[in-house]
Amino acid sequence: MEHRKPRLPQRAVSRYRNPHLLSQGSTGALFHAFDATLQRDVALKTITTREAKKEERKEQFLRRAKLLQEVDNVYVAKVLEVVAKDDEPYYVTQFIDGLTLGKTIEVVDYTVSDLMKLLTNCAAGLAALHERGFIHGNITLDSIVVNDDDHPYVCRFGLAREAINPEVALRTGSLPTAYRFIPPEVLKGEKHDELGNLY
Repeated sequence: MEHRKPRLPQRAVSRYRNPHLLSQGSTGALFHAFDATLQRDVALKTITTREAKKEERKEQFLRRAKLLQEVDNVYVAKVLEVVAKDDEPYYVTQFIDGLTLGKTIEVVDYTVSDLMKLLTNCAAGLAALHERGFIHGNITLDSIVVNDDDHPYVCRFGLAREAINPEVALRTGSLPTAYRFIPPEVLKGEKHDELGNLY
């Protein structure tokens, strides 16, 4: 198993300055950095060296990144660049300065009407992804970020979730927080689809 602290790919170091780790999982990490070329804040999604050495996983990562790059919707974080060279592939998205949907709901006293509008916009972002054949697969209150203008963005596109034992999870109820957003049919081993995202 890899225990090293996540880092930016070597070829990204000179362009993307002051990297800050936002989150990490078993397959990759998400960074916030400053793009010295475009003079703007960006987010970089990477995969671990171990995952990159698995050709199938590397191809899946790049395939999903290129699908995302085709999406042009105001409610989806825009993919700016996909880098496929060497064994350290990564992609760059616009950086959304705001709070996760979960944190936003905690600190903002929304009316029912405003909350419905916010969630409708989130659904519009998901619909744009689905039109391009992209299934997010990990929609939670943390994968949507809301800026100061109450504009939501679907982002934090994970590569995959860690494997869990659905039978044990359903029997004991011992699901990690993120798994509580997984549709029941997926926990039973069925395919994750567009309806699962909306769930």
